[in-house]
Amino acid sequence: EQYREENEKANESISKLKTKDGGLIRAQASIAKHQFVLEGLIESHPNNTGLIRAYNNSERLLNKFALKTSIKLERETDKMGRKMLKHVRVEDDEEDGYEKTSIKASVEDNKTQVKVELKFLTNSTEDTDIAADISDRVAAIKNNVSDLIKIERDGEEDDEKDDDEAKPEVTVTGGPTTTLTTTQAVTRAATLSREKLKAEAEIKGNTTRVNFEYTFFLNVTEDPAIITGLEGKLSALTDENILKALDVKVIEKRVEIKETKQDEKKKIEIKEKKEDNKNTRVDREGYKRSEDRD
Repeated sequence: EQYREENEKANESISKLKTKDGGLIRAQASIAKHQFVLEGLIESHPNNTGLIRAYNNSERLLNKFALKTSIKLERETDKMGRKMLKHVRVEDDEEDGYEKTSIKASVEDNKTQVKVELKFLTNSTEDTDIAADISDRVAAIKNNVSDLIKIERDGEEDDEKDDDEAKPEVTVTGGPTTTLTTTQAVTRAATLSREKLKAEAEIKGNTTRVNFEYTFFLNVTEDPAIITGLEGKLSALTDENILKALDVKVIEKRVEIKETKQDEKKKIEIKEKKEDNKNTRVDREGYKRSEDRD
């Protein structure tokens, strides 16, 4: 009776989901419906390991479907305390400009500043998995640098002005006129040797928003050399580098029900009890046959 009631609630919610994606989304909705039912049953049977395992399997399947259909099915509770399913299209976030891939190279003097920027959504919620997702995106960029990169150059007048400001001539008492390196030039030289790696992840439920920026300098100014240098920098970037820079913020925890050692212990005890009952039944039957022969 309880299963029937939970199933009716799920059917009512799923029927509101309209899409043109056909078979895939129907399968996804079916899994979401059964997961919704399982959640209700687990509330009344929290120690049932079979229900817990089925729930977690359905969660993994839903994550895979979300990547294919760009639709997530989220659970929510209304003011009456009833649990409903709500569909959220991933492309809604992309239309707001969250999905982004860009490479900008700014040529100045005898060097080039490069900024690689990524914004995307993923179903990964563990730090190592998020770092791996970023690494995969970076690898895809590396294989398509020439099509993605935008190279900008300053005008000649601006370059001359920067040169004049960077190295003015000053007179040193007791010696000849000397061109000194100013604080501005020293700062530029220090900046040239630095790079900045930023990776941020915001987790909300089963979805993670990722923002990745990698800024560095190359001692080249020609287009082919810039592209080659950029590919080299991206190739040298490892999962470990990304993981160290990763800053994760959890807005809403991932929904997952874990099997505890206590649940597993109960399962073993139940199994042993069944074995004992079986042995007792065999002993009784053997004893009965012995009496009949007597």
